[in-house]
Amino acid sequence: MVTISLVSHGHADMIVSLTKSLLKIKEIEKIIVTLNIPEAINLPRSNKIKLINNKKSWHINLSGLVVSPLGLEPRTIPLKGECSTN
Repeated sequence: MVTISLVSHGHADMIVSLTKSLLKIKEIEKIIVTLNIPEAINLPRSNKIKLINNKKSWHINLSGLVVSPLGLEPRTIPLKGECSTN
């Protein structure tokens, strides 16, 4: 099974659209949506979705990996531009 992590910096409409598409893929077990800035978002209702409102900002280091303010090991490479499952 697959877990997807999406991070929004004011892109709620894109995140909602992408999340709706991802929910149609049976192999996706969990979708984690992190809001890095305060924004209104109307995600579909699903037990597969976990919403995180980030109170502290994250920083991208020179290698392009996401590093959390807690110093967790970087494991996610951010995507640039629009994403779609189509």
